[in-house]
This record gives sequence, C-alpha cells and structure tokens, in this order.
Amino acid sequence: SAESGLNISQFKLAECYRYGFGIPIDLDLALKWYQKAHENGHDRAGEL
Repeated sequence: SAESGLNISQFKLAECYRYGFGIPIDLDLALKWYQKAHENGHDRAGEL
C-alpha cells in the first residue's frame, strides 16, 4: 500500500488525487504522493 512505501501504490494514489478518481481533487496531496513515489524509485513520478 501507499503508506507502507510501495512506490506503484503511491503513484496511483497521487493520480487519484490529481484527477479526482473516486476522491475530491487535491493537488497538494497529489504532489506529496508523487514525491514519495519518486523518493521510493518510481521513474514516472519524477517526470511530473
């Protein structure tokens, strides 16, 4: 899961916050989760 440090989960959670998939759009939380995903080695998260 995202909170346990799994970078793909962190990236997907960031996408949910960015685009409002099932939750209200929150760009601050999206950025937080993109950063965490990048720190944990997710390549695409660093491109955004």
